[in-house]
Formats: sequence, structure tokens, C-alpha cells
Amino acid sequence: MTSYKFVPGLKVYKVDDATPYEVVAPINMRSCVVRNLKTDVLETAFISDFTPEERTSNQHDDLSLHSDEQWLEAKSRYEIIAPILEKSSYGSPVTDLVKKAAKQHSIGSASIWRWIRTWHDNPKLSSLISKKTGIAKGTEKLSEQVNLIINDVIQNEYLTSQKKSIASVCREIDKRCKRLGIKPPHPNTIRLRIRKLPAFRVIKSREGRSKAEAKFSPSVHSFPDAHCPLSVYQIDHTPADVIIVDEISRQPLGRPWITLAIDVHTRMVAGLYLTLEKPSAISVGMCLAHAFLSKDKWLAERGIDGEWPIWGLPQTIHADNAKEFRGGMLKRACEQYSMDLTWRPVARPQFGAHVERLLGTLNQEIKQLPGTTFSSIEEKGDYSSTKKAALTLQEFETWLVTFIINVYHKKYHSTLMMSPLAKLEEGVFGNAKIPGIGLPRAVSDESKLLIDFMPLYSRTVQRYGIKVDDINYFSHSIVPWINETDPDNPKVKRKFIVRRDPRDISQIYFFDPIESNYISVPYQNISHPKLTLSELKSIKKKLKESGKRNIDEDSIFDAYDQMNSIVEQATKETKSKQRAAARKRYAKKAALETKSIIDLTPQNSTEEPSDIFDDQVAPFTEIKFQNR
Repeated sequence: MTSYKFVPGLKVYKVDDATPYEVVAPINMRSCVVRNLKTDVLETAFISDFTPEERTSNQHDDLSLHSDEQWLEAKSRYEIIAPILEKSSYGSPVTDLVKKAAKQHSIGSASIWRWIRTWHDNPKLSSLISKKTGIAKGTEKLSEQVNLIINDVIQNEYLTSQKKSIASVCREIDKRCKRLGIKPPHPNTIRLRIRKLPAFRVIKSREGRSKAEAKFSPSVHSFPDAHCPLSVYQIDHTPADVIIVDEISRQPLGRPWITLAIDVHTRMVAGLYLTLEKPSAISVGMCLAHAFLSKDKWLAERGIDGEWPIWGLPQTIHADNAKEFRGGMLKRACEQYSMDLTWRPVARPQFGAHVERLLGTLNQEIKQLPGTTFSSIEEKGDYSSTKKAALTLQEFETWLVTFIINVYHKKYHSTLMMSPLAKLEEGVFGNAKIPGIGLPRAVSDESKLLIDFMPLYSRTVQRYGIKVDDINYFSHSIVPWINETDPDNPKVKRKFIVRRDPRDISQIYFFDPIESNYISVPYQNISHPKLTLSELKSIKKKLKESGKRNIDEDSIFDAYDQMNSIVEQATKETKSKQRAAARKRYAKKAALETKSIIDLTPQNSTEEPSDIFDDQVAPFTEIKFQNR
């Protein structure tokens, strides 16, 4: 199970101790009334404290294990059963729906029933993949001649205003192949080929440009299909108009990037991710994972006061055409959780207007912060952004989130005629005129979702463990895989799936292909401090600038220790100077007071008391890393 609806009567388990409860009623987007099934006592609790699954298994099906053909097959099957699942929930007879779908798609009813049962048991796209799929060893791929026939029939028979069925296309291809004395392809192969066609092209060819435009073009004043909360999320990036300083040295690092997801219907900020790196698939994945999950624990860990009650899986995620949004694994992860990932049509800026306006609004507020870069040279004037910079990335994150949840979400929005928070509550719980949609689909296993959206690496297991970015990771759990050879090519080492959270690279997640689960593998040297991916890249950059050629794990953490010790010493010296200056100021003040009391004649002095700012402390300007 990948997701579920938190509805009355649902049996859930306490995350901490697996105590069974029954949902009685939701109170709001954060809280609910539940019944303890052991004591029969009603309790009020946070929704995020529960899961619908008793944690007895840690199995995880990694999405990268499936071929594109397998994934397309699963998508095709889901598209056949999805209308049946939806209509049956409103009381339509399932048997009639199955018979109709079987006839429409030229597929046996037994297959459709099997897919429906599979989906009910495990509602995720990968569950619909056949046990045995793909090209078996010794089997030839389609010949060039067969491919030409398939493409010709699709172009001249399927992509026409006659709107011939897929079954008709399959029969025509079969007939042409047999006429030439060659083996025809399986109908599923043809269906998958058609499934790969762009939807706009299919509708335009079969139903005309006007219908294609109507489906894919928004009206001037509204965004298509954003009819309720979590129907459409928009996601985009922008560089923040502020300079960030290093947490250790307080030296300027540059402008951070904000990746932000917004719920179009309510204008609520659903999730965000801050980084000093340029936008990437990592930024997108981390932002979306943040958007889908409850933020209660996230806020508490950062000591941020306020509520951020939007969570759950949206229907559609709308993104820019940039390459970081078009990664195959990102799209596959969204499809696994039954979400559509679509891209903004070229030269259609209105498709991203909501999120872009909000990013602009945030940058206007950011101009109040020390170290702001402003938005133009004229506006900046003589202001020195670098010299005025004061906030670390974490401090900026705290400020930004506080503004979003305590100001923006609660502020009246002229288009909505209410605040974004009020619009969310109205959409979920309804009002006197319109019923609400109810609580959104929740993620059943947060750790699995986070891993699905983490960046992926392929690595061998050596005697020292696993190496990622010059850092070694080791656990006794991976010992059985040391020097394992590739089952398809015994001459090379087998590569395994590894994932890593860029916010904490002190551990990696190793996918065990036998147990079908992820194993947490820490640093080989567990005494090493935690680092973020940005910190690691910054350290390696400084090492290269200092002339270090062969960068290894020891040099990375030696450099980190040197940086820390220099800053600690500089901090001690600064505090010592502060205390000395304070003593002198106090002594001077006391002396003046004494003179005024006894009415002494003041004497001229040419020496001013020293000040802590006479000596500038810049600990990182003279760092020299030792070359090993």
C-alpha cells in the first residue's frame, strides 16, 4: 500500500508503539478523534502519529529495477482499470464495467479481474508489472522491417480522423507481416508503442487541433483542472535575493535557491527545499517529498512555531520544461503514487504564473533582510550585499518558513476572497453551500516515499565497503555482497542500487536485492561528523583551490577539522578582545564618574580605548590545507 484515505472506520496503528486504533472523525487537517482498540477510550491525536500498516515488513520495491517496457505495461493496465475503480466507488456494477473494458481493449475479462485484485491488495503502479516480462535471453528484438510496419500503420491508420481502434491497428499489422512471411509482433508490443505517443499529438491527429487545444490550453483567468485542494501543484525554482553566510566561518557563500511547490486552488505553499546548489532533480525530489508529508515533526525539529497543515498526494504536478523536471526516475516515482507529472507547454507562461508570482512575492519580502541583493542595480545603490550578509542557510530557512506559515498563509488573498489557509479548510471540509473533498490521500510509509525521491547511484561493494564521492560507507549487513560479480557478466563486479539524502550524507541506503529492502549503511569511520552534500562540495572546492590534487576521505575530514579549529580559535580571540574592551569601557566610565564626584580638572588624553573592531577577524582567508 502506497497511500490511503484517513476516513472514519479505518484501522490504524500508532507509529511509536503499534497500538491499534480506529478513526472516529477528523477534526482538521492536523488532528483527529480516534478510538484505542485496546482500551476502547476516545482520544484526540495528530493524524501524522498514525499509519494504516502494522510495521511487520520492510520490503521495498525499488523503481529503478523495472525496464521502461515493464513500466509502460503497468501504466497501460492501470489506465484500463482506473475508470472501473472510479465508477465502482459510486455504485456502478463492476461486472458490467469489466466486460465493457475487455471488449474495448480486446483483452480477456479474467486479466482485468486479476489486475483489479492486484491493485486492491497493493495499490501502487509497480504491482501491475508482470512477474515475467522483458526480453528473455536468446529472444530477438523486433526487426527493422517489423518496426517500419508498426510505425507506418500507427501513422496512417491510428493517427487519423477515422479514429480506428487499437485492435484494428493490431489486426492490420498482423495482416501485413503475414503477407510478407515474417512473424507479427505481440499486440501488447503495439499497445506499448502507441502508449508512448504524446497525448497532444494523438488528440490533434484523431480529434482535431481545437479539441487538443481545449484539453491542454488553460483559460486566461483560471488554471485547468485546479477545481479543489490538491488537484494541481505547480513547482518551480528561483534564486533568493539574499547572500547566505557559512555556518562555521560566517563568510559569504552566495545566493541560495528556493524550490517551491504551491497548491493552485488554495495558493497554499505545499513544500519547499533550500540549497546552495543549482536546481536539479535532487531539489525537485526533496521539495515534492516535503510537500506530500506532514510538517508537524519537521517544524518541531527546527523549533519553528506555527502550523503548516497541508499534506497528502496531489492528482497532478505541473512543472517547467527544465531538464531537472524531466528525469525518468522522477516521473516514475510520481506514477508509482498515482500522480500525473506534466510539463508546461512551450511559450505558455500562464501555466506557471501562480508559483512564479508567489516566488516574486517572497523575494520582495526578502529585501528586508541583511545581505539582500535587491532586484536591480538602481535599487541596490551603494548597498554592499556581501558585507551586510548575516544569515546562514538554516537561519534563512527559519525566517522564510515563519513568513510563509504565519503571514502569507493567513493573509487575505484578493483572488481567493479569503486567506490561503481558509481556502484550504473550505475545500477540505466544505461550507454551507459546497461539500468538501475530505482529507487527502496520505502516504502509508513515509520512509519509502523519501527514499523513492532520493538521488540514485550504482556502486559495487568492495572489501572496504561502498564509496560515494570519495567517502567510504560500511556495515556488516553488506558483507555478503563484497566482490559479488554481475550475474549476466561474471567478468565484472555487480553494481547495486544506493540512495543518499543530500541533507545528511553520514549514511547511505543500500538496496538488498534478496531481501527487497533498504539497509542503512553509515560512514566506515563513524567518528566523522555529519555533512550535507553542499558542505562536502564546498570542502572539496577549497581543497582544489589550495592545490590539493588527490582528494580522499582523510583530506576531506582533515580540512573540515582545520576549518572548525580555526573558527573556534578566532571565536575565542574575539571573545577575549570583547571582554578586554568591555573592561576598558567600564573603567573609563567609572573614572569619569569619580572625576565628576570629586570635581577634578580633566586632563587631555591622546589615546583612545581599543575596540574589538580594530582587528578584523577573517579566519578563512588564510587557510592552507596540508597536502598529503
